[in-house]
Amino acid sequence: MGRFYTIDSANQRLPEVRAILERLREQRAELIALRDELAARQRGSGPAGAAEAGEADRGPVGSGEVDAGRVGPGGAEAGPIGSGETGSPDAGSAAAPPGRAARARRQAGAASEAEALRLRMRGIIDQMEAAVQQLVDWDISLRDIATGLVDFPALANGRQIWLCWRLGEDEIGWWHELDAGFAGRRPLIDLE
Repeated sequence: MGRFYTIDSANQRLPEVRAILERLREQRAELIALRDELAARQRGSGPAGAAEAGEADRGPVGSGEVDAGRVGPGGAEAGPIGSGETGSPDAGSAAAPPGRAARARRQAGAASEAEALRLRMRGIIDQMEAAVQQLVDWDISLRDIATGLVDFPALANGRQIWLCWRLGEDEIGWWHELDAGFAGRRPLIDLE
């Protein structure tokens, strides 16, 4: 601990701390939502995933399953999924199945969207790290982003303590010993 706060100096710092903690909480929620969206896309269940309309009913590519709803050139029933074969003996094998190019474009688009999500996540993380660094520069200990819990280092009768505050509280009203956490906090009136 480089600096110690008085109750008054901690209360004076609260407007800036409150703004940082509210922003961190919003960014945390956004980061979680982006992480979940990215995970859904990677599982193929997201908006750009492979389970697009109509594709969900097909067997896996190269599985050997035949989709009775797929029809090859000339109206013949298609062969095994992903094989490019049809039941028609005169079907040419030179042309790639029309769905393969579309699938490749969707996969490239999904990869691009996933990369965009990762970049957005990285940007949010960078902003969060800068906000946390600001608290560190002020010698304030961030305990929990979700609740906006912080501790200010202070001295009471020559011993080090934490002045404890969290979002939703008007001013510093609590303290605790260095080895006690939130559960050990007590009202300032009990400070000896």
